[in-house]
Amino acid sequence: GIGRAMVKTYIAPFASLKIGDNEEIKNARLRIADSELGEADMLLGADFFLSHHLYISNYQHRVYFTYNGGPVFNLSKQAATKDPADATQTAEPPGKPEVTEAAALARLGAASAGRHDYVHAVDEFTRAVELDPASAEYVYQRGAAYRNEKQPTAAGADFDQALQLNPDHLDARVARAQLRIANRDLEGAIADLDAADRLAPKQADVRFTLAEQYEKAERLPSAVTQWDLWISNHPDDSRMAGALNNRCWAKTMQGQDLPHALSDCNAAYRRSDKSSPLRPRILENRGLVRLRSGDYDQAIADFDEALKLEPKSAGSMYGRGIAKLRKKKTAEGEGDIAEAVKTGPQVADEFKRRGIVP
Repeated sequence: GIGRAMVKTYIAPFASLKIGDNEEIKNARLRIADSELGEADMLLGADFFLSHHLYISNYQHRVYFTYNGGPVFNLSKQAATKDPADATQTAEPPGKPEVTEAAALARLGAASAGRHDYVHAVDEFTRAVELDPASAEYVYQRGAAYRNEKQPTAAGADFDQALQLNPDHLDARVARAQLRIANRDLEGAIADLDAADRLAPKQADVRFTLAEQYEKAERLPSAVTQWDLWISNHPDDSRMAGALNNRCWAKTMQGQDLPHALSDCNAAYRRSDKSSPLRPRILENRGLVRLRSGDYDQAIADFDEALKLEPKSAGSMYGRGIAKLRKKKTAEGEGDIAEAVKTGPQVADEFKRRGIVP
């Protein structure tokens, strides 16, 4: 998550980790990596922020903190509720007063959601909403917790309410669009995505999500526009290979701007690791670009390489079959197409819908 590079990480047990003079975590399992921080001395992760109140003094170059409850290094719901005898964090101080302020309850809800404890998150956000019913943010956060708890109806009702309170709530727009796409309400989803597009700054990271959702809503020109904005503003993001691959696919499916689509796929390929699960998709998409461009030999080579990595890919098999047919290798091509349809019965319809036919 730091820059474009990826590094191997390892999980190792630590008998004791002491922070300052007042906090000691025992028997923790921590993720470690051999990496340099440059000018920084320490990174504080989201898990630490969820379980502490922090004050950062730039003048003193110090971080002050107090333990606020919950696991320090493990964000899972199970860790928050396991036997205290196995705890990796010193016990929460007794006598903690009941929280009665909306903002404080919302912070607790965010911490619970961060630990994937969505049941408690819903309860805490509900209490925050009761104290401050005009807050679109608290309603939205409760909706997000409902969504993660697999309660889409309740989530949708909260997103609707949040947007009634504040029609310009960007996150609620995007969240409701995602729900509407899942429910095949594409017209409503596109209306929300268009509204989010108008609200979001051009450099906003949310444009990555907007691009993905426009693709799902079958609005490929809009998806390409979002990819253009995100890619130009996030050159060192570790998700760049995926973004380039998706823009390559969106352009290829429209049969437009194929030279730039090929350039995107090539760039995605260079950025992806050999063991990356993204590699077969990149090869398949590059094969499709070359198929649409009439470069059948190179298309077959890409599909061959993709199938070595993912032998059951119906898309790569079907694409290779079409390329072989166009090379007059009729028997081989028909064999690939038959095998592809056997593996993925809908693959022929999908190719036909995109204008790619034998």
